[in-house]
Amino acid sequence: HIMALSMHKDAITALRERNISLAHDVAQRDDEVDRLYFFVVRQLKMATQKRFIIEEIGLTSLRDCLGYRLVAKSLERIADHAARIAQTIPTMEYQSIPDDIMAPITSMSTLSAEICQNAMKALYQLSIKKANQAIAGIAQLTELEEKVIKLILESKLHITTVVGLRLTLESIRRAAEYGADIAEIAINLTKKL
Repeated sequence: HIMALSMHKDAITALRERNISLAHDVAQRDDEVDRLYFFVVRQLKMATQKRFIIEEIGLTSLRDCLGYRLVAKSLERIADHAARIAQTIPTMEYQSIPDDIMAPITSMSTLSAEICQNAMKALYQLSIKKANQAIAGIAQLTELEEKVIKLILESKLHITTVVGLRLTLESIRRAAEYGADIAEIAINLTKKL
């Protein structure tokens, strides 16, 4: 999750600074996250086949494997969306994005990262309270997204920049929604059958 959130943060920095080199670096880091994802999936698959591995990897039951498999997939998708933002940056025609647009995009990105971070804390601590905090952040993020979309559409930015920013907002929102999915899994893992 640290790699995925770092990619997300760097993608927004690359957007703000029009740093194509950083954008390429973010896109390349997605390959490493993919490798880690497949490693985790292999470990969880082995745990379902050989029960003694469950304890070795720090889980308590076979049932937990599915939850952690879904968490791993959500984290992989968060990284994919960071890479998507980064890959969009070179396609945009802009020297700099006006502060009245970039500031709320940055705020939205920060809130998205907080949702994901709270979801991971909820998972590590099996905290329903933290999970609910993460899930509740989605409404605030969606409201902020609507305001930013309106600002972008009213701007005089080049069409490729408008489209790129719209895709960026969608990726920021989707990352937060994957964070909320992790929070829901954390809630499910607290409920022992």
